[in-house]
Amino acid sequence: MNRYNGLALKLNSLYYQVTDTEAAEPGDQRRGRLMAMYLTLIAIILVHVTVSNVAYRILGAGAEYDIYIIQDVIVLALLFVLWNLNRRGYTKLTAHACINLSIFGAVLLYTPKDLEFTMVILALPIITSSFVIHPVASFFYALLVTAGYTFSSYYYDYLVNYNFTGVLALFAIAFFTFFTAWQLNHTLQKNQFLLKDLQSSYETTLDSWSRALDLRDKETEGHTQRVTKLTCKIAKAMKLPEEEILYIRRGSLLHDIGKLGVPDDILHKDGPLTEEEWQIMHQHPQFAYNLLYPIEYLRTAMDIPYCHHERWDGTGYPRGLKETDIPLSARIFAVADVYDALTSDRPYRKAWSKEKALEYLQKETGTHFDPNIVEIFTREIQRL
Repeated sequence: MNRYNGLALKLNSLYYQVTDTEAAEPGDQRRGRLMAMYLTLIAIILVHVTVSNVAYRILGAGAEYDIYIIQDVIVLALLFVLWNLNRRGYTKLTAHACINLSIFGAVLLYTPKDLEFTMVILALPIITSSFVIHPVASFFYALLVTAGYTFSSYYYDYLVNYNFTGVLALFAIAFFTFFTAWQLNHTLQKNQFLLKDLQSSYETTLDSWSRALDLRDKETEGHTQRVTKLTCKIAKAMKLPEEEILYIRRGSLLHDIGKLGVPDDILHKDGPLTEEEWQIMHQHPQFAYNLLYPIEYLRTAMDIPYCHHERWDGTGYPRGLKETDIPLSARIFAVADVYDALTSDRPYRKAWSKEKALEYLQKETGTHFDPNIVEIFTREIQRL
């Protein structure tokens, strides 16, 4: 049973990392998830062995089972540490530590005859090393396993029964793993380049859309680009994840796309709008939702176009959301949007000073705006 100790514990800790890794790059996330799967597999096996050892001890097995149980608990604790390292993005370090512990643990704990039975298990870290560390790593760890097995055979005077077939099988596994991992990395790298080109095209298209929207409304020309930059700056100051900031940028660029559904005679009316016209104008967030929702790529950017006219006290539109029910991105944008509008020249008034605009934001805190965001926004504007 002990031959599975090192393998089982590593798997339980790793299971949770499969869906939670802090590594930023897609390739790093993939390696983190593979490492998590490897640790989870080891942990599952080790938990099974630990439970069996405890059961045997309760049923009256010898005192040596106390040592086995202590060993199992120590390895489980070690796996938990490795799981946390992997979760924080130190995937390669985790892989090296985990694989070396697996190999050296097997060599130190088992006799050569036992190692013959564990050759298949030792193939697992060899395979994992190619996909998590580097394709060539499989050869290095195949050599390390062979060296450990050879040393153990020499130490126990077992060279006469040396298992050359098992060693050759390990190198065959290393070769095929190397080839598969190399081909996979090459394909993923090529796909990543294509994905970046595609994403760049999307972003260029969104920029063009936002400029087209600004051209339709001469009063707010340039507003979209300014408020997008300002909103993203505040989001970065709040230490939001880069992926979320990307969604915020897209939503900011498209915040007024719903106005495409508002007739020109209402949008460009010189005088005040009638109540009926205001009702149509207030529908533009819903128009934005109807336009963007069918586009799967832009669903993550819908919060701002759909919710940027909601108010902290619940008196906004179109849904009357209140406080934290309003998406965070929309709350950030609402502050930046009003600030830019107030500090820009309009046909009916001159731009306000920065101090006067910030005063207005403070006045509307708790009614129109999220107090926490106004505080952060004010601090950042004064710093800038």
